[in-house]
Amino acid sequence: MGFLNHGGMWGDLIIMSVATGLAFPYLLRSRGLALSSLVIAVLATIIAHVHWAASMRHDGTTGHMFHTCVSGTWYLDLSRAGWMHVIVMATLLTVALMYAVSPVPVKVVVAVSVLLTAHVCLAMMQPGWYCTGKLWTWLNFAPPLFATGLIWGIAILKVQLARGKI
Repeated sequence: MGFLNHGGMWGDLIIMSVATGLAFPYLLRSRGLALSSLVIAVLATIIAHVHWAASMRHDGTTGHMFHTCVSGTWYLDLSRAGWMHVIVMATLLTVALMYAVSPVPVKVVVAVSVLLTAHVCLAMMQPGWYCTGKLWTWLNFAPPLFATGLIWGIAILKVQLARGKI
């Protein structure tokens, strides 16, 4: 699957730019929070790319992130676009983690949660459907269902905190 065909890339560019712009003014300005969020985000990004490389190698497919799967080592097989994705994903996850623990107005929590949900569905379900031609599979729905549950679980906690109910 090429870069332009991947819904997640468009989601990174458009949806995540808006979500980040909405959340950024409210992020706690703490070096400790930023550093711990960055470390967790980098680890999560590496785990995701290791998984995607192994999955593509197993399926015998390639794409804009992994042009080849010859070496069997994710970071050796990563293309320039793939390395750019590592940087973008780690950065966006850092902001998302900082957002999760920062006090944010209720309207912003709802807007960011809707945008994150749209991005998760687009980024996770569209590639599976594009590559297999099958939309209604457990592999297409389990990861976005888990991520959506996490997004809205955090949103509910943030709203309860904002309203002083916790």
